[in-house]
Amino acid sequence: MRFYAKCCIYLLIVSFLLTLSPWEIDAASYAQLNAAKHLEKQTQNQIETNSSRMNRTEAQLVSLKTSLDELDQSISKNQAEVSKESTTLQGLQTRESEEEAVRESLVQSFNEVLVSTYENGGGAEYLTILLQAANWQDFLWRLDAVAAILKHNQALQQNIISQNQIIKGQEATIGQDMAGLQAAIDQENQLVSLKKQTASNEQVVLSGLSSKQRQLEEQKLGQLNAINDIQQELLDQEEEAKIAAKNGPIRSEGGITSITHPVSVGSAGISSLISHAEGYIGTPYVWGGTTPSPGFDCSGFTQYVFRRLGIDLKRTSEEQYLEGTPISENALEPGDLVFFSTYASGASHVGIYIGNDLMVDSEVSGVIIDNITNNYWAPRYLGAKRIAET
Repeated sequence: MRFYAKCCIYLLIVSFLLTLSPWEIDAASYAQLNAAKHLEKQTQNQIETNSSRMNRTEAQLVSLKTSLDELDQSISKNQAEVSKESTTLQGLQTRESEEEAVRESLVQSFNEVLVSTYENGGGAEYLTILLQAANWQDFLWRLDAVAAILKHNQALQQNIISQNQIIKGQEATIGQDMAGLQAAIDQENQLVSLKKQTASNEQVVLSGLSSKQRQLEEQKLGQLNAINDIQQELLDQEEEAKIAAKNGPIRSEGGITSITHPVSVGSAGISSLISHAEGYIGTPYVWGGTTPSPGFDCSGFTQYVFRRLGIDLKRTSEEQYLEGTPISENALEPGDLVFFSTYASGASHVGIYIGNDLMVDSEVSGVIIDNITNNYWAPRYLGAKRIAET
């Protein structure tokens, strides 16, 4: 995820990295960086002739392409979950049919016993059998026989009751599984819809380029990807550290009360929050930025989006990390704030979790969708806070 606007910074950083000792960069990375640097030089003269509009277009394209890749992975993951839920549901429905057949057989057997008892005079028949005994020994034998019949009938009744309980339990399990399947399908539909919107945005950007510009854009994007594969997020971190050192710390804003408990906004409020945040994908990164124009920094972006719901967050990521309720990583829900230690210790970066291990955040490369479990973000994960809830 790199932009043309940072081309010169990339070249300086790549040159610096190539001067490091062998134990600081492995041989494969050294060769890749060397090749990337060579490709950069080949098109440098052409790149310098492009307008500022090309710079912004490249930034948007990189962000959109990255977001599409992440969405593709999430859709594949969701489809696997839907398939798993469907298989489980089919198995449960098959078992329910089998148990229902057993129950029907038991009910039929019990009905036959009832019919036989009725046709023979009901309970009085058992008394008649006992009274017809020829002697005491015969009476005891008849009594044992009647007791065995009654015990058998009672066992049939108990089996029917047990079978009904089994079927009810399976029906409840099937209901829960169907709800989970529907939730997975709904999530997939949302991801597909977001992917279509992102792809549409990409087409709009591409349609504004001339044929020559598009060719140069594709060439440049390929070169940037070669560099990004080696040091993409680490270069971002280094750049952010330089910006922070140059501009100094972001000042807090007075008059904002700290949020101590999640604000109830309903499911519609959370959906609105996520949609609003995703609408700024491609917006440039600006240190200290709190508005779409000229751009956002990470905490300025989260503050701006939450303000849409009438929720005022503190200004900096460090302050925001002290707000809301702590949430474990395995309990994350869309709308939660996720925090990371990047260019500085502590909560130096923040994003908005949107589900499926994805967040939308403002990085040096702009507002994008990123995966919090990838090789860069996972080891830097600090924690999460719930600010709004359904």
